[in-house]
Amino acid sequence: MDYAPRLPASFEDYVHQVQREEFPKTLECLPAIEMRRTCLEEYLAATSHLRSEYFSILYTGSDASWRNDAPAVTLEALRNRHYLQRHAEYILIYDASENVVGWFQGEMLDLRTFYMRNAALTPSVRGKGLSSAILHGIVGYLTRLGYERFVSHHLTANVPVICTMLRAGFAIGGVVFDERFGVHVETLYLTDERRREHAVRVTGGLSSPWRSNDGRLHVRPFDSPSIRSALSRNLRIDGYQVGPTGSWVTLIDQRVSG
Repeated sequence: MDYAPRLPASFEDYVHQVQREEFPKTLECLPAIEMRRTCLEEYLAATSHLRSEYFSILYTGSDASWRNDAPAVTLEALRNRHYLQRHAEYILIYDASENVVGWFQGEMLDLRTFYMRNAALTPSVRGKGLSSAILHGIVGYLTRLGYERFVSHHLTANVPVICTMLRAGFAIGGVVFDERFGVHVETLYLTDERRREHAVRVTGGLSSPWRSNDGRLHVRPFDSPSIRSALSRNLRIDGYQVGPTGSWVTLIDQRVSG
């Protein structure tokens, strides 16, 4: 007699089971690099000085209110504690000398979507294919947990990272404005092929790019090769248009836009 596989008692139990199987994780491209999952407190302690040193423009607040053990004496602390009850991931990247050389942070956005909130590598390990390997490892792990959509936001000027996302199979999901950090490009990855085919269809397919009278190049959101090619020619994403025929990512040449 066939029996259905026994499900864990909760999603949290299943996450812990998969985590034990997935981590620590080494990377084929750089065997000396290891990914380790950790808790929020250890993540903040290990990355605080690195974030201040390399990314101070983005990190101007205190980490205190994000800690689970922060005193619940203010409405903000209570609200943060409630927010942190969602499924979240905190991953540290170590080199052979046990130095933290990168990190990843993200959380559940909805039942099928995982928001890739923040990730970075220190300068010493950049340019070695590590970003793509880490990205594939994290997406593979989270796909095992049932996520089908992955979303991340990147400053429009951060062309290397946007190109890394596009090479990994992400598409442009839109352009968003955040009054704290400015204009960001949203990248989107879909694990389900039927969902991806539907997204390509409703955004207008993969018709050829075209240039408007104002000099802007218009490219379909899922035409990643054309967008990467434009970015390599010093064009920058500056908008996302939705019309009767679908959606277009607009790019403008930075050398003449000013």
